[in-house]
Amino acid sequence: MISIQSIAPPHTSDPAKLEEQKEIIQILWNSFLENYKAFLTKKMKLEDEINYTLFNAPGPAQYAAFVALFDFLEDAENQIWALNNYMYTHDFAVLDKAAEPAILVLLRNLISCYATEMKRLIMVSGSFWKNHLPTRQEIISLFEQFYEKNHALRVITMAKLDEQYLGDLVSLLGRDSHFGIYDRIPIHFVWAVDRFFYFEFPHTESSVFRLNMLLDLDALKYKKGKSKADLVKYLNNLIKRKSRC
Repeated sequence: MISIQSIAPPHTSDPAKLEEQKEIIQILWNSFLENYKAFLTKKMKLEDEINYTLFNAPGPAQYAAFVALFDFLEDAENQIWALNNYMYTHDFAVLDKAAEPAILVLLRNLISCYATEMKRLIMVSGSFWKNHLPTRQEIISLFEQFYEKNHALRVITMAKLDEQYLGDLVSLLGRDSHFGIYDRIPIHFVWAVDRFFYFEFPHTESSVFRLNMLLDLDALKYKKGKSKADLVKYLNNLIKRKSRC
């Protein structure tokens, strides 16, 4: 059985850079946690969503989705932080000069290590890497490799098909894919259904640093009365409710 270690992008082996990465991850996690707990304590309210939308800031709808996601797990957000070795960050300001984003390494590892077990890949995205088109182009190239291995591909994004490179995706996707959706799906992710789940924490499109995480849904500890099947149903419903053009 393939382990998460087999497909997880490795962290840098440079001690100084590794320490810097850990510090950035801690800062981004603390920022997420502050808003997450603000929603839990009703300091951030769903009826105020429009105020966050006007300023292009992550709003209560996103944090509500994460509260619901983590509520399937024992110890909720604390279990997530205990797995922080599978958290990753990238900096758009230096992306062309630094190592490539973890999503590309993950996709390559899935192709090389998990291809015989995985039958379906779903990507839910906002701008689909509009801020860094070389990454968008490489993702599409990797999707072509998935397609060649007869994997079903599904993409749901606010990006439009007439944007650069996205037209190349049409022949690879089923009819359940959607471009230019009106409503933002509150959690963005790449999901090797129904096991490996790589997701983004809330951020604005202008955010320089982004925090991401890889989870093995088979290895999580679920609350009594809840299961992986329940979590999978939640994620599918999250897509279904919002996937309209």
